[in-house]
Parts: sequence; structure tokens; C-alpha cells
Amino acid sequence: AVLAALAPVVMNAAEGGDPVASEILRDAAGELASAVSAAARALDLGSCFPVALAGGLLVSAPGYRELLLCALRDRGLTAEPVTLVREPAEGAVKLALGHVPVLS
Repeated sequence: AVLAALAPVVMNAAEGGDPVASEILRDAAGELASAVSAAARALDLGSCFPVALAGGLLVSAPGYRELLLCALRDRGLTAEPVTLVREPAEGAVKLALGHVPVLS
């Protein structure tokens, strides 16, 4: 929670042109893209697959979201479509009601 509280400070610094803050965001997006890439390989999703993004930075910071999508493209992956999940519990309810297909 303490580190997450610094995210807006880093985002503002990066938007203001701070090269260190920009590098921190690029590195973080790259690490997340590596995790997505590993999951996609493990699930045999191929190079193009739908992605649901949740969490404060991914939902509310378009610049950081674009860094993630670029990092995925750099790895030969295309996230399409991209769905922003503002309330994760809503997705769980939709799954429970059978309105969202489950990848298997």
C-alpha cells in the first residue's frame, strides 16, 4: 500500500518529463507484460487474445495502459479487445450468471 501510494507521484513526474520516472513506468509495464506473456503461453492463447485490465493504474492512467500494450506488442502479442474492469466483482457476477465465456 505504501509503494502503491507513490504511483501518482511517479506518473506525474513522468508526465512532466522526468526520465527516471519514465523509466520506472516502462520497467513496470515491461514486467507486467512479461507476466501476461507467460500466462498467454501457458494457456496456449496464441499471439492475439482478449485482455481485461483492472486496478487503479491500468484503469485510470491511459499512459501507463499504453506502455503495457506497447510492451506486449514488443513481445509479439496483441491484446484485442481490451476491456477495462472498473469493478472486478462485476466480472465475477457475470461469470457466475454465465454471461461471460470462460477460456479453457
